Amino acid sequence: MTLRTARFEVYASGPGDPAAVWDLVSDPHRLPEWTDATAVEDLGPGPVAVGTTFAVRVGDRRLDWRVRTLDRRLIEAATFLPSGVLGIGAQVFPDAAGSRIVLAGAFAPADRRSALRFSLLGGPDLRRRFDRWSPRALRPPRSRR
Repeated sequence: MTLRTARFEVYASGPGDPAAVWDLVSDPHRLPEWTDATAVEDLGPGPVAVGTTFAVRVGDRRLDWRVRTLDRRLIEAATFLPSGVLGIGAQVFPDAAGSRIVLAGAFAPADRRSALRFSLLGGPDLRRRFDRWSPRALRPPRSRR
């Protein structure tokens, strides 16, 4: 039996300038500004490119990521977990409200148990996180005084 990759996406629109939103979501150093990441480690100097690796801490958990796609306003990265491969992408578009961000996820399970666990727990949790993250990314920058 072939295991199916679980895929989903959420999107939101908000007042952020598309260039500013892209600068935020495409920079792994800035993940703590808009996601649940508490720290970003092992990201070398210089611009992010396909093949760039970095580690993200969420509390006590560390996830090692590799950038798979970096194109005009699209970034995708993947992490290898014992339960399978998780990929997350972010894309930014101009929108009537200012910007639209699309956050997409895909999980390729390692086995049937991992597929079931992700469908019951992991997928819904990640979707809730995406719902929290997208408005954070779309906020206009605070005015400087």
